[in-house]
Amino acid sequence: MNTTAEILKLNNDGVSLMTAGKYREASATLIKALGLANESTEDARLSFDKEQQVRCRYVDLSFTDKRYFSEEERCSHNVPFLFTSPIKVVYHQGLPNEQDPQGEQSPHCYKLISVLIFNLAMVYHRLAIEIRSTLDYSPAPMDRKRRHNEINSFLKAGLRLYELCHETSTSCRGDEHEQSIDVWLIIAIFNNVEQIHREFKNFDTARECSEKLLQTFMFLVVHEEFNVVEKLEGILANVVKRLLVKSVVAPAA
Repeated sequence: MNTTAEILKLNNDGVSLMTAGKYREASATLIKALGLANESTEDARLSFDKEQQVRCRYVDLSFTDKRYFSEEERCSHNVPFLFTSPIKVVYHQGLPNEQDPQGEQSPHCYKLISVLIFNLAMVYHRLAIEIRSTLDYSPAPMDRKRRHNEINSFLKAGLRLYELCHETSTSCRGDEHEQSIDVWLIIAIFNNVEQIHREFKNFDTARECSEKLLQTFMFLVVHEEFNVVEKLEGILANVVKRLLVKSVVAPAA
């Protein structure tokens, strides 16, 4: 198995572990894939190009998994609305016995390095949420402090990786050097980054993310991409709610 094929397999193995809720095992697998990718770019004998693109799909398109939250939170507006679908590589010459989907199932096309970074960011983000759900069962102050520190570490790591994914996903196209990035990835990144900033009480930055999300949905409507809007309408509704609540509360402050 060549280097690229091994990295592809590790990514998809990490996705399988993630969808099974095995986040720590998934993080170890994806870290191994990123390590191999980094090592490969520094060794000309290994076949890996950070700019290469692969065809992908989002696995089990879903959002917040409410099982990690209390009944009170589930009935309130305090549950973060997360994009929780990892990205699986479905077609590349390094993947044996895979066929290129056609028609409506035609996948997205991303840089492989961006796929790895996005998936690891999501793993860290979900690990933080999972640990947060156990705080009520940790009465010992030292244990609670340790878990709080772990939550903050995972959230900070996730935030850095989401931002790095956005940077690596942009590409130059033609002489105009136009920056291009898939709209699904924009929405996924800004939605989850917004939630992390809210966790850290960076409300101004979170609002900026909400505004960028709304602008992205407006772009989709203008270009009549109603199918995408419909699939992601939960995120759109959440963004509008956040912005409206802020607008209503602000004058009374």
